[in-house]
Formats: sequence, structure tokens, C-alpha cells
Amino acid sequence: MRTLPERERGEPQVSLALSQMIMGAWVPQVIYTAVSLGVFEKLHAGPRSGAEIANEIGVPLATTNRLLRALVCLELCSASESDTFALMPGGRLLCAETPGSMRSLALLRGRGSVWSAWGRLLDVVRTGKTAPELVAGKGVHEWLADDPAGFNVFNQAMTELSIVQAQVVADAFDFSDAHVIVDVGGGYGALLMAILMRYGDASGVVFDRSTCREGSERLIAQTGLSDRCRFVGGDFFKSVPVGGDLYLLKNVIHNWDDDRSMTILRACHMAMSGDSRLLLIEPVMPEQITASLADTVVVAFDLHMLLLAGGCERTEEQHRSLLQAAGFDVMRIVPTSSALNLIEARQTA
Repeated sequence: MRTLPERERGEPQVSLALSQMIMGAWVPQVIYTAVSLGVFEKLHAGPRSGAEIANEIGVPLATTNRLLRALVCLELCSASESDTFALMPGGRLLCAETPGSMRSLALLRGRGSVWSAWGRLLDVVRTGKTAPELVAGKGVHEWLADDPAGFNVFNQAMTELSIVQAQVVADAFDFSDAHVIVDVGGGYGALLMAILMRYGDASGVVFDRSTCREGSERLIAQTGLSDRCRFVGGDFFKSVPVGGDLYLLKNVIHNWDDDRSMTILRACHMAMSGDSRLLLIEPVMPEQITASLADTVVVAFDLHMLLLAGGCERTEEQHRSLLQAAGFDVMRIVPTSSALNLIEARQTA
């Protein structure tokens, strides 16, 4: 029998790893399906057999067992020899009642509109246009607004992310000298709520499209901050509220190309006084990419921005150049325990 040369035989583990990458599309869809069917919520109440889960979610036992098998592979639940399944830590984060839940993010990532957009990545790379432009001739927010239920899932997913990230930001940055904080593009305001709850002398404004008003005002009321926080609707490409001494932009600039980002930054510049500060809260793209988990997350975000919004994750130097062109000087960059960095800036003297 002919022995294949080394280059033809390849490394078995490399082949397996590559197969995992190529077949990787099953992962978000398995999670989406399990969340949509309520599997994690059923297991949150306690361990269940496959038959019990199938009965409770109204799905055939054969397909339920195959779905549960996939969840075990993903370490979202565990299985005992008695065909009993229980939640693992990752699975608990896919339950609505779990603090730090990522349930809505899973529903957003697997939703038909967002899921199908990834099938246009080749066209996006070839043309430089976003998937919403190619599919519907619209920007990402107009495209999302065409699906009201999906738009609500999007806003809820952003709120979930902000709740988790807010604690990281509040741990990394001292907000004690900020008296009026304006959260520009703040969605429902989860980041600002977390900061205000920690700093009782501060007040704040959540600024975003008017479509976020109902969700934001509900969150403000739920957190008991109605006396120190309010929602203002508007368009940050035109203007932002005046009177703040600290302006937050979390995961906003990475949504847009340099020209549109410059417009937002200049609107902030116009609203700020000489003593005001700007705090960009964004991932920072490393100059040299590695296969580390941190770098992989930033690169994945970058592709997500390319695909849906036309934005990008920027290096430290690119952030500095963009801010300088908009009339700001970077004071410092504060890393956090997550992929986010805090870029503090003032108006150029």
C-alpha cells in the first residue's frame, strides 16, 4: 500500500479542529432552538428526563433527545446515566431570570433576519456594502425596525449586554466627580442605571431614538431612579443634550464608518463645555492578532459590524486619530476585565 507523503496525510487533530470550524454553524442554531422552545427554563426548575422535557415543551421525544445531546456537547447542560439532564453554568445564563442573562442575545443571533445576513458575508466583503443594504436597500436600524418583534429582541439583547458590561465599567472607572452623565446612544439605559445606582450624587440622561423611550422609562422606573434620570429622544447625528459633565458612548462608534463616527463625536463636542469629558467604551483591536479568546471576540465583533452596520473595531491609534480629528485629546485608556476599553478624552485646548 502506498504511503501518503506527510503533507497529504495531515495532522488528524488539525483536521478535526478544521471540521469543527466548518461545521460550526450548528452551534448558534442549537442554542437559539433550545431557548425558543424553553428548554433552559424547564431545566432551571430542576433536573428533568428527556421524556419530561419533551412533554413539557410539546416536542417529540426523539428530536428532543437529539437537541439535548447537542446541549451536552456544548456543556450547557449535563446528562446522567439515568437520562436525567441538568443545567450547567452556561445554560443558566440562557434563562431569563438569571442575573447576567444572555437569553435575548441568543434569540437575536439565531433570528431569521440576522442569521440569514451571515449568508451574505461573501457579498459584503466583495462589495463593501452591508447585508441590510444588499437585502433591503436600508441601514441596519431601518432594517431592524421592519421587524418590530425582532427590534424588541435587539433592544433587549443590548440591555442584557449593558447590564453585564456596566458592572465591568463601573469597577474600572471612578465616576465620583461626574454630576450629570449623558449616555449617548444608550438604548434603554442599563449602563447609566448601574452607574447611578452606585453613585448616589449623580444624575443622568439616556439619549437615543424615540423608539427606545418606552423601554427606557420602564427600566428607569424599575430601578427607582425616576428622580435622578430621564430619557430624551433624538438623533445623535444632529445633536445631543447639553449640560452634561460626562458623555458616555458605549459600543456606538464601532457601529459606523469614520465619517459617520466623526459626525457623532462632533455633535458631542458641540454639546460639551470646556470642563466636560467624553468616555468612549469600546473594544480596541490589537495591532497584532493572536488566536487568544480576547482577540477572537474582538475580531468577531469586527465582522459583525462589517456585516450589519458598516462599522469596525479600531486600534488604539485609530481611536486616537478619530478623536483628534473631531477636536478631542485622549487623556488615558483604561482596560477592563472584559473586551472593552475606556477611552477618556477632553476637548482640545
